[in-house]
Amino acid sequence: MEAVTKGQEVTLPGKKQFVDHEGTPRREVRVRWWDEGASTYRDAAKVPSARVKQLPAEALPESVSLGTDSPVPVFVGHYWLNGTPTIQHPRIAVLGYGAAIHAPLVAYR
Repeated sequence: MEAVTKGQEVTLPGKKQFVDHEGTPRREVRVRWWDEGASTYRDAAKVPSARVKQLPAEALPESVSLGTDSPVPVFVGHYWLNGTPTIQHPRIAVLGYGAAIHAPLVAYR
């Protein structure tokens, strides 16, 4: 249920970690599960751009499968994004852009 409500998270290799937007060290990173082209932790991570370089450029484990072949559009929320809202994937709409942190509240039209 956690993956459905928050999105897929992947444990970082070894003892690696990154610091989230609140200053909390994290050993797991939320990934762009819809991005079939992502192959490393850094490529797949759904973190603010200022945090990306904290993540390893190592390949994701083979057990992590990214991408979606569903023709049905999927609407997701609870992704703290910054900047101008953009299309993440042709069949994925991210709605919760982070209004709680002074980011825009977005809608799908």
